[in-house]
Amino acid sequence: METKIALIGDLIIDKFINFNSLRLSPEGPAPVVKREKSFKTIGGAGNVALSLSNLGLNFSFYYPSTKFEKIDKELLCNLTNNPNIRTKPIYTDINDINPIKTRYYVDNRQFMREDKEFNNKNKISILSSKLISEIIENHDILIVSDYQKGCINSLTLKEIIKSCNNLNKPVFIDTKNKSLNSIKEAFCLKINKYEFDNIFEEYRLEDSDSIEDFKLKIKEVQKISNIKNLVVTLGANGCISSNKDETLHYEASIVDVIDITGAGDAFLSGLFYAFIKKEENIKNLFTKKLGEENIKFANYAASSVVTKKGTFPIEKNLYKNYIDKINKKKIIGFTNGCFDILHIGHLSLLEEARRNCDYLIVGLNSDHSVKKLKGNSRPINNLKTRRKILESLKFIDEVIVFNEETPERLIKEIKPDLLIKGSDYSEKEIIGAPFVKSYGGNILIVDLVKNLSSSNVINKIKNL
Repeated sequence: METKIALIGDLIIDKFINFNSLRLSPEGPAPVVKREKSFKTIGGAGNVALSLSNLGLNFSFYYPSTKFEKIDKELLCNLTNNPNIRTKPIYTDINDINPIKTRYYVDNRQFMREDKEFNNKNKISILSSKLISEIIENHDILIVSDYQKGCINSLTLKEIIKSCNNLNKPVFIDTKNKSLNSIKEAFCLKINKYEFDNIFEEYRLEDSDSIEDFKLKIKEVQKISNIKNLVVTLGANGCISSNKDETLHYEASIVDVIDITGAGDAFLSGLFYAFIKKEENIKNLFTKKLGEENIKFANYAASSVVTKKGTFPIEKNLYKNYIDKINKKKIIGFTNGCFDILHIGHLSLLEEARRNCDYLIVGLNSDHSVKKLKGNSRPINNLKTRRKILESLKFIDEVIVFNEETPERLIKEIKPDLLIKGSDYSEKEIIGAPFVKSYGGNILIVDLVKNLSSSNVINKIKNL
């Protein structure tokens, strides 16, 4: 039996206008620009709908609707003519119920955004109690993509959660609502760090907090709000998932981020798809917990859209590509060093190392180890500082500290597929090279930036 899915949320029109800068204006600190190509896409819950359709799901999509401009009707064809989507417009006389967000880019950087939308949108809801009951009774599982633009307010969100719980039907919620009472006892709440801080002010995730601090705060919030599955996305820091049994942190995928527009939509779509994909018995859905495989695919889905400029749904075949990738043997890379004062030479080596492997581990000399190698005046930066800096780099997947003068023990424990060092070493001089080659591993020697080292930087500072 096919699982009956309903998506409810705000339909948004996203416009993108691009300019190239020619020179600075003599009239003020602003560029003189030339207008380039512009385009429109469907955003908000509409972007979630297109992503779910591209993943192969069939569902009903409930969204606010008024009279659209002619070109926007053409955009709507992507939804209304889609065989996987049963569009269910909720008609209203409210003008601008479908916001238009116009983003202006200069030299591929967002310069400003203009929003055309209905005022006081977060205080109203065009969903009636009768319609809510009909939707929940006629479907097995719901997704709410709530941008607070007039489709859903605090009362209706609370009503949706209560009605779903009474009928043991899961609801996945992504909301910009700031009311704690409106999201209590949700089956799944997916929010970002900014939204988390707005709802749970007492548990703000501070920049000075560690990942462990984040986990403790998110776990506490999950308990007090009685949310069955709480997922908080943290941008470059990945995401944290918490339920009554465990609270886990997941690293973000390493990609070149161009535009984060639509990343949350992609994450929600990927999370939902992975959750229901292998579940044949719909009665088991309400008791099921989010697992590692669900979060990892959601991360992968989000990373697939941030490499593009604009609002884009998840591509077709994304799940197949994901499965192919995880089934493919990962290349584990290893390099090591003191990394006392990080400079462009280090970054160049680490970037090249990560380009040649799927997972890069950096062996970091402890303070004791650095003193043995460099003398009592080193390191300049202590271990905690050096480690935190390295862990913040997108090229590095894991940092492991070792106390010995060489990383030989560590290399034998890890057994990397690729051992990387700078060109100031020959292969014969690289610690662990014979061991790595003994089981078929490879050695990569990376060209270094000339005349640049931590020692040179330190000496230059001393001579100032």
